[in-house]
Amino acid sequence: MLSSTETAELQIDVTTEVWKFTMPPVAAASGAESRDEIVYDGTSSPTRTTGTVFQLYGPPQLKVDLDGTLHHVTLMAKRQAG
Repeated sequence: MLSSTETAELQIDVTTEVWKFTMPPVAAASGAESRDEIVYDGTSSPTRTTGTVFQLYGPPQLKVDLDGTLHHVTLMAKRQAG
């Protein structure tokens, strides 16, 4: 997790967490868009619940080797809890 902010609105605490995901160089990661989501719970078969859904923001960051081949993809995402 990169950062976390907390906002109290109408007696409800909302925390926004920013996460950086490093993904293998597959089409789903390199072609991701800001409307897409990541479901992650630390297991190889994640279950979609309120706390496991991350909303992507910003474009995928493609990281290449010196020979020009795609090495990995970095995705920025955030989730709100509270």
